[in-house]
Amino acid sequence: MAPSLGQTFVGRMPERFRGCVEIRVAPGGSSYAIISDDSRFGVMETTTTLRAMQGKSVVISRDAKGRLVVRPDLDRGIGS
Repeated sequence: MAPSLGQTFVGRMPERFRGCVEIRVAPGGSSYAIISDDSRFGVMETTTTLRAMQGKSVVISRDAKGRLVVRPDLDRGIGS
């Protein structure tokens, strides 16, 4: 997938990652989310939260237990 996107795959999301959410459907019908910052991308299991953020900028971080937390990127204003 990385060559077709022209981006570097991030196998384990860093402590903080900012990007745009794109939901894709695999040939078998399951879906997954690609989070991309235009030069790197990560893949996550699709959740209701990620589906609602399709096409939007998000920040991914880790909580105290190391779990990924996705939230809207409030630092990205109009024109960013």
